[in-house]
Amino acid sequence: MSKKKQKLNTPKHLKFRGHKDKDIFNDVFENDCYGLTQWSPPQTYRLPKFIVDIGANIGSFGCLAAELYPNTTILSFEMADSNIKELTEHLIPYKNTKAIHKAVIGDSQLLGYRYHPSNPGGHKCMFESNETYLGSGRVPWPDSDITEPGKAITLKEVFAEYNIDTIDFLKLDCEGAEYEILFHAANHNLLKKIDTIAMEVHGLDNEKQVNKLKSIIQENYTTYTMRGQIWHASMPRK
Repeated sequence: MSKKKQKLNTPKHLKFRGHKDKDIFNDVFENDCYGLTQWSPPQTYRLPKFIVDIGANIGSFGCLAAELYPNTTILSFEMADSNIKELTEHLIPYKNTKAIHKAVIGDSQLLGYRYHPSNPGGHKCMFESNETYLGSGRVPWPDSDITEPGKAITLKEVFAEYNIDTIDFLKLDCEGAEYEILFHAANHNLLKKIDTIAMEVHGLDNEKQVNKLKSIIQENYTTYTMRGQIWHASMPRK
């Protein structure tokens, strides 16, 4: 990521429901926590075709991506009913974007969602699994905390449904589902089709899961950084 950071004007049409929305926007758009403004696409012979945002929230990253890459298709996936209205409205001015009301998942069965009572960026998926970070066998949430699941799609299905050959930039901020999604990507040989990953990694105290994720990144990418919660990986090993 050697490109000089670009400074963009804040979109005037955005509406924030409170300080949490504003904080998320500042982190993602203003401070560019995922490094998109400094990103140099590995495929230097062509413009990026697809940027995929998993855990799109109210669209801060989607707006940033659309401002920077107006000729690239931006797919923004958001599972939460409470965020999809804002996401859809915030992306309306950008004709190259699509707001998709689905959770992106891996191979484990999706049991439902756990909505955070005060943080609109803290909603989580719950999976039928004893292994994964958000698995029902590991997380002791009572059934009363888990809502019925909405629509979901696997990453493999994302490639097929949207006719994607390569995801140029994959952003993940999905409150722990990054493990499910990237384990699934490794199982289905998808990582060679993802040029760059930028993600917020949750559950850093879960050594087994973190080490497995680290191994997947190290085995499949030639360049990576793992600093705190924000990890980057680029240049997949073909």
